[in-house]
Amino acid sequence: MIIKYFCEEITFNLKGKRRISGWIKEVAAQERKTIDNLCYVFVSDKIILDLNKRYLKHDYYTDIITFDYSTEDIISGEMYISIDTVKNNAKDYKIDFYAELYRVMCMDYYIYADIEMIQKPNSRK
Repeated sequence: MIIKYFCEEITFNLKGKRRISGWIKEVAAQERKTIDNLCYVFVSDKIILDLNKRYLKHDYYTDIITFDYSTEDIISGEMYISIDTVKNNAKDYKIDFYAELYRVMCMDYYIYADIEMIQKPNSRK
């Protein structure tokens, strides 16, 4: 089980990576899934917009774009998360930034992912 965290063209320090990785593994186990390889890449709105246009043909910002390589019970993939959009959403919804970030980090794989409908790349709308 490998969970990695990266930043691309932004400065962002995700504190408590070990604790967060443990939490993500717990959530996966509750959903009866196993993590093979997850890569979280924290990016700016500029990068997320470029990815959204290039891979999904959408011309708007989003909080997350997921490239899902999972099989039925094994979770594997890359998640690009716009820190700018997560901050804006947290402010709009009047919730803590980290609460919104953690929600986004687990959302695609555990709550909304329907394995039969996943296409690569996949994004929650």
